[in-house]
Amino acid sequence: VPNIILTPMCHPNIKLGPPSATAQELSTFLKDVVHASGCLNLTDLCPVPNRVAWVLYIDVVCLDHDGNLRDAAIAALIAALNSLRLPQVTFDEELEQISVSKSKSKLKILCNPVCCSYSVFHLESSEITSEENTLLADPTYAEEEVANSEISFVILEKGEICVTHQTGDRPIPQTSMQQAIALATSQAAHIRKALKDLL
Repeated sequence: VPNIILTPMCHPNIKLGPPSATAQELSTFLKDVVHASGCLNLTDLCPVPNRVAWVLYIDVVCLDHDGNLRDAAIAALIAALNSLRLPQVTFDEELEQISVSKSKSKLKILCNPVCCSYSVFHLESSEITSEENTLLADPTYAEEEVANSEISFVILEKGEICVTHQTGDRPIPQTSMQQAIALATSQAAHIRKALKDLL
């Protein structure tokens, strides 16, 4: 159960109270990535089939919201799953008792999805009166606020895109979309290597 927590400490525009629309949207995005990527085999969370199952609560707490929360949240989610150790569970059928041992085992992670996000700026060319699109990788909060659109790609190890997310007031032209996909595929390899080095 992934959840993102945005507190007033992380940005002046975030107020106390129930989760904001942004926090709810990001939590849904994290859930979609976990399911669409297939990074977890849910049967691995059942140490005793038809009897016991682990429920994973993944709370991503934002300390400083300076933009590009999707990329940071997915990186934090994958780092947390890779470092997770679950206690060994056994079930005594005669006594119908569950016992939890002190020894722990690593949860098997099937893949490590990486998110790459871009802000899209639609610029009008004065010479030809045509429109050009500029992509900006890893946008800050201020850049996200003035961008016309945003696009995020969640990419698996072999380069497959498992989730996309787009916001904004205009569609992104096909040429800009292809450029963003090519950049995201290249950038994902660097992010994945950095995560691997940390873990």
